[in-house]
Amino acid sequence: MLRIGEAGWIEKPVPECGPMDAICRPLAVAICTSDVHTLWEGAIGDRHNMILGHECSAEVVKVGELVKDFKPGDRVNVERSMRSDGRLDGHIVQGHVDTTAECIGLEDVGGSTYYTFRYSVPDEMAARGYTTVEKGSVCINGVSLTVVDSERDTFKVAIIPYTKEITNFGDLSEGKRVNLEFDISIRHQQVLCIGVNRDELDPAQI
Repeated sequence: MLRIGEAGWIEKPVPECGPMDAICRPLAVAICTSDVHTLWEGAIGDRHNMILGHECSAEVVKVGELVKDFKPGDRVNVERSMRSDGRLDGHIVQGHVDTTAECIGLEDVGGSTYYTFRYSVPDEMAARGYTTVEKGSVCINGVSLTVVDSERDTFKVAIIPYTKEITNFGDLSEGKRVNLEFDISIRHQQVLCIGVNRDELDPAQI
């Protein structure tokens, strides 16, 4: 065990991999941009501030027998949850998977790469906000992004080289599937706008 003020790695046993689990190893850690952490040099010693890295990409090293979309060697995106008193920079991501989408096109424009995705949701879900809006937000494989060219079942996102390097967007090609989480604020607003009686609405569709 490391004492306060010491730096290094703590070796821990590799966890057991369940049938629906994936075990990942961190690869590249980016600097945390949300806060500066304070360390104490012992219980009554001096303190100083330092920046620690949180956001990173990770490599899948083992998957359970029921996992279909990942295999050892794949990269996944990992980010620590924001504290409730933190400054929001982007949109609220809950970590749910609302549906999946297929990458149907890539285009390099002005140094960025535009990815086009196609997804499918029932009309009643789309009416309740399970959709994208122009210049709104969407979460793709855990990455918060801005929507471009939003249509009924397709949309685009623009990925800059830095994001492509530190996330698994660099591994994404045409035909691959991704996990989508639609913006929760759109869903809340849509429920209010259509005047649905919440007592008659299936909670799973809110």
